[in-house]
This record gives sequence, C-alpha cells and structure tokens, in this order.
Amino acid sequence: MREILKMLKSQEDAVKRKDKELGDKDNEIKQLKKLNEKLSKEVQTASGENVAMKDTLDTKLTKAQQDRLLHGKKSPWSSTDFGSALIVLGAGKKVYSYINSQFSYLLPCVSSIKSYMSSIRFEPGIMEDVLTLMEFAGKKMSPLEKVLFMSYDEMHTDPICCHDQKLDQILGPCSQVQVVNVRGLFSPYKNPIFYQFDCPIDGWPERLSKELHKRGFLVAGIVCDLGTNNQKFFRQAGVTLEKPFIEHPVTSSPIICMYDPPHNLKLARNYLLDEDICLNPSDKSNPRIANKAPLVELVNLPIMPDLRRHKVRLRHLSVKGSERQSVSTAMELLSGSAATSLLEAGRRKLIQALNFEVHYYDTVK
Repeated sequence: MREILKMLKSQEDAVKRKDKELGDKDNEIKQLKKLNEKLSKEVQTASGENVAMKDTLDTKLTKAQQDRLLHGKKSPWSSTDFGSALIVLGAGKKVYSYINSQFSYLLPCVSSIKSYMSSIRFEPGIMEDVLTLMEFAGKKMSPLEKVLFMSYDEMHTDPICCHDQKLDQILGPCSQVQVVNVRGLFSPYKNPIFYQFDCPIDGWPERLSKELHKRGFLVAGIVCDLGTNNQKFFRQAGVTLEKPFIEHPVTSSPIICMYDPPHNLKLARNYLLDEDICLNPSDKSNPRIANKAPLVELVNLPIMPDLRRHKVRLRHLSVKGSERQSVSTAMELLSGSAATSLLEAGRRKLIQALNFEVHYYDTVK
C-alpha cells in the first residue's frame, strides 16, 4: 500500500511538473506572439518607410544612381544622367571634380561625358538632342527664364558636295543653309535648334514653337532680317503694322514678329548715304527730304569742342561693299550724339543744308 501511495505521489509530482512546463510554454508562446506582433508592426513600418524612401529616391536619383548607391552595381548612365552632369560641369571643372570625388555615384566621369557628347547627332532638321539638353537645363530655371526669342537667318554655303563620315551620307550641293537659334529674353543663353539646307522658313516657326513648348519653353517673339523670303513669310502669316504678331500654336499667346534692329539700322544708313529719303511721301507740296548733305558739312567743320561730341568721320560716309556689314559704323553715324551735334550746328547756321532736322520746314522759314 505504501508503495502504491508513493507511486501515486510521484505521478502527481510529475503531473505538476508537466503543468508547470506547459504554463511556462504558454507564457513563452504569449511572449512570442507579442514579439511577433511587434515585429510585424516594425516590418510594416519599415516597408512603408522603404516605399517612401524609394519614392523619394525615384524623384531625386536616376536608376543608374540608385544602383550605384544601394547595390554597388554599375548600370549604364542614361541621357538624363549626362544632361545633369553637363549642367554641373558648366559650373566649372573644379566644382565637378570635387562633387564627383565626394559623390561618385551621382555623376559620370569626364571621359564618359566626352564620349556621350561625341555621340550627339547634329543631323539637318530639328536637333532633338539639343532640345533635350535644354529641357534638362530648364529644370533649374524659373518660368521667366524660359521665355525666349527665336531668330533665323539664311547663310550662303559653297555649292559643293561633302561626305559626312558620322552620318555616312553625302550632303550637297547646296547654296544656302537656314539656321534657327533661340535666345533667352531674361536669361543669357543661346542655342541653335534647327538647320536645313536650301530650306524656306515657311511653317517651321510654328513647329519649333510646339517642340519648345513640350520642353517647357515659351516663344515670345521671332526676329529675322529683311530678306525677301522673310518678308514673304510675314505677309503670309498675316503680320502687319497693326498686328505685329502671330498666335502661338499651343497657348494662343502672341508671338511678336520683328525685323532685326541692327539690320534695319544698316539699311537706314545705306539709304541715307545712297539716295534721298522722303519723310512725308503723302505730302507732295511740302516734301521733307533726308540725305547725307548735312552730315558731310558736319564732318568738314573746323574742330569745335562743343560740336565734337560725336564719332562721325568721313569714313562713316564712304563705306562700301563688305564695310557696310559693320553695325558699329551705322550706330555711330545714326547716334544721338551725332544728331545733337547736327542740330546744334544747323541752328547756329554753321552748315548750309536746310534739312538738318526733320521739322525744319515747320519751324524755320
């Protein structure tokens, strides 16, 4: 009987130990569940932070930059990377070298940039690569800085054939090339965006305005010289003195159309030197004629300090041929200082020509 009681006692003790072990296991399971819940929350939080970080990185870094930063993987640089690198390189080689030494994952090396630049295509027509580079540069510009003027001009070329090794094609013979440049109205940049051989300008301003608008730039005006084709284009576009603009093909805002002021200045100088200019052609009874006669007398006057404020000399009145391409001589001849000296000399009756001022016939009889 004692043996049986002893056995039952040992069994009870064993059951108690098992119950205690089970209780400890339950507590351990509860703790593990709590830890699991905590870790799950941390994983969710980390996942959310990872997604937010990935979104932030996507807005700040390109794929190649992320691969280099996060995984040490050298993915090929994209055109976006090279565009950003060119903007930084524009600040100076020392600045670029410092940034590249500290953050090598951000920028390609200079040799890679040179290789990329050599691959840019400059085929006749719209230069897409140049517009792409402008788009990259425009990301750092304000809307006002993106307002620009578009200028175009025809240049004469030698009528010969040549082989373009890069494009592997024959170009020419061509007599002219049409070149279109854009220039910032409130920012000092100037870029060619189009060229074509033996090409009239018809229709290209509208198309180029659309391409520039896609890249965030607004064409505010068009400027050209007084060539026959340019005058024809303005007439066909409906440009008049009363309506000196065309509508933007996308925004419908006015695009001011004007002739090149330096070219106008040179033409005014040429007409003044070569022939008489009637200033009031509608009034046949009292014509007002402008010519170079007063200017000839002005430059031949004896040296007078009070009348020698101008820079006009005999060479300004005898320009011929290629000399007439100089804008500076036309500016000096038609300058305000020359006009002031001419008026003063005329009113002091130091010159004989009566047409030294426009309204002479109304003020002096």
